[in-house]
Amino acid sequence: MCRKNCPKQERSHNVLQNLLILGLDQMRLAHLFCCPGTLKINVDAHLSSDGHWSTGLVLRRPDGSAVGAATRVHNGVADAATGEAMGLNDAMDWVEKLGEHKVIFELDSQIIVKAVKEKAMIRKGWGCVTRRCKRFLEVNPEANIRWVPRAANKAAHELAKWADHEPNRECQRVRGVVKGFINPRKMDYHNKLILAPMVRVGTLPLRLLAAEYGADITYGEEIVDHKIVKCDRRINELLGSTDFVEKGTESVVFRTCDQEKDKVVFQIGTSDAVRALTAAQLVCNDVAAIDINMGCPKPFSLSGGMGAALLSKPELISDILTTLRRNLTLPVTCKIRLLKSPHDTVELARRIEKTGVHAIAVHGSQVEPLQLELMAMEEKKFLLSLENRQILETLARICPHSGWINFLTSTTRTRHVLDRPRDPAKWSGIADVASALSIPVIANGDVFEYDDFQRIKSATGMFGHIPRLSLPNSCLGSSLQILLVLWGGGCQHYVCASSVMAARGALWNPSIFSPEGKVSYEIMEKEYIRKCILWDNDIRSTKHTLRDMKSHYTSLEVPFWRAVVKAESTADVA
Repeated sequence: MCRKNCPKQERSHNVLQNLLILGLDQMRLAHLFCCPGTLKINVDAHLSSDGHWSTGLVLRRPDGSAVGAATRVHNGVADAATGEAMGLNDAMDWVEKLGEHKVIFELDSQIIVKAVKEKAMIRKGWGCVTRRCKRFLEVNPEANIRWVPRAANKAAHELAKWADHEPNRECQRVRGVVKGFINPRKMDYHNKLILAPMVRVGTLPLRLLAAEYGADITYGEEIVDHKIVKCDRRINELLGSTDFVEKGTESVVFRTCDQEKDKVVFQIGTSDAVRALTAAQLVCNDVAAIDINMGCPKPFSLSGGMGAALLSKPELISDILTTLRRNLTLPVTCKIRLLKSPHDTVELARRIEKTGVHAIAVHGSQVEPLQLELMAMEEKKFLLSLENRQILETLARICPHSGWINFLTSTTRTRHVLDRPRDPAKWSGIADVASALSIPVIANGDVFEYDDFQRIKSATGMFGHIPRLSLPNSCLGSSLQILLVLWGGGCQHYVCASSVMAARGALWNPSIFSPEGKVSYEIMEKEYIRKCILWDNDIRSTKHTLRDMKSHYTSLEVPFWRAVVKAESTADVA
């Protein structure tokens, strides 16, 4: 399609492409003088209006044809030289990951290029990057770095400016086919039905059962980083599973299998970026994605600075998520709750989005400061002891005005409210987040029937297809198409919850994910027990899950449940 035949409205979007084509034409001339087999990577940085720096990387062959492109975003970079140095560091990270060593780094920053080529020691903060580049050039004699004028670096510069819209993404051309700006390991979070993470419940049998009935993504139970880093990865040939077994106790902390490898999300409870990364790297080859729990209000999470405790520490949140995104090849997400105001929730979600996470799950409830304080008090072991609770009750009867009765009833009530909220989920709060972000937002809260999946999506807005640029690829050179994956031909924009997550509704009956309707509880109970036997599920987890299932439908005083309580193995339960 010729340019003169393009509609006027379409031509109005062509300024960016014209700049890119100009920059690419000039780069192509320089590439003709490269040694055969050498790649050239153009690097540029851009200062955004909110103070963070973004990087654009363009990788090309000697003839100028595209090999790949990437964007990176950094927070808290102080000056232009540091921003350019971070861009060079990103470029080295990328080419090393791709296994390319015959490369020429091209920057339009004379300061950085000169610092690498000279022998003088740079004592500024970005000096570590120049020293790394010197070592890279020493180890790889066919690599080089050189300065180029801004006009020859135009494509990387425009890509750096676009990084705000598509942060921390990359694409590459494989055997002549352009692969889009996707992550090395990709998971689609659009229009998915998701099993929520549930402590002591989301083990392999329930995940597989939910998947059989239509769950597209299944979250495992939250596992604390301290626990998983003490584990060994073992192949269980008898079961056909992959087990992560705690050293010393030989207990299985996490079990998965090939059947769910492209569905299961490993959720980590953490308060430290380094530990979170260590835990994620241990399991990353056996799961589809990593999620960080930032919403659990239970005492064991709060006392360790994990779960909902992270909501008041945005700097730590950014540190954890950024560390994972920079070092992992699989998708990274997080799950939060609503804060005290819609504005605070949206601001936190926007900050999370800037770390480059692939999606964010939002539970439509919040944890009040008073509730957090009472939960910390609940952590005292004597309150959890039935014997000591009876002592407190006696004190309350003897001294009715002492305050013991108020303390006792308030802690009991608060614990119930937090574990099983009486108030309906605030779907409007999820809608505020979804309308403010460009990444997928997963809605969670009050999904008890299959129809609720659509109800919560309708309540949180609409899903639209908003074109960014409408210029067809045929108007451009083939070497430019790889860059236009970001902005050419339109892009999906999420203005509602893109997917929906079910917790209690799926626990009570995992067939909630089936559009054909739920099957009876009795059938579901038998299927669950059968899978527990097949996968040798921990008896405590099995009994806990059956208790929660059973209590929704009938009294726990029935003879069957009494037999379950006494069972010492899953076979006894059956």
